[in-house]
Amino acid sequence: MNVELYVQLVEGVSGKLPAKLSVVDIDQDNVVCEVLKESQDEGYVLRVYEVHNKRTQCNIKMFKALATVVECDLEERAIGDVEKVEGQQFSFEIKPFEIKTYKITFA
Repeated sequence: MNVELYVQLVEGVSGKLPAKLSVVDIDQDNVVCEVLKESQDEGYVLRVYEVHNKRTQCNIKMFKALATVVECDLEERAIGDVEKVEGQQFSFEIKPFEIKTYKITFA
């Protein structure tokens, strides 16, 4: 877990990077991203939680287009599809102090 970060300077790489890029952009200050990790099978797992004891409508924008977003339990078993998925973002409602887990695949 506590592994040092190693940096390597690479020269001669072509391409352009944007001035700013967020892997996960959450539009509400009271919703915190706990983890974004590889799933046990395919895709990625995103876990978020609410910290200010208030029900909140939340939008999350990912760094690239989404193919599927499925709500899961803490053991990554599917609970149901997220209905509001458009392009790079999805929306959901989170209850006070609730933890939400999503399995995400990218287009």
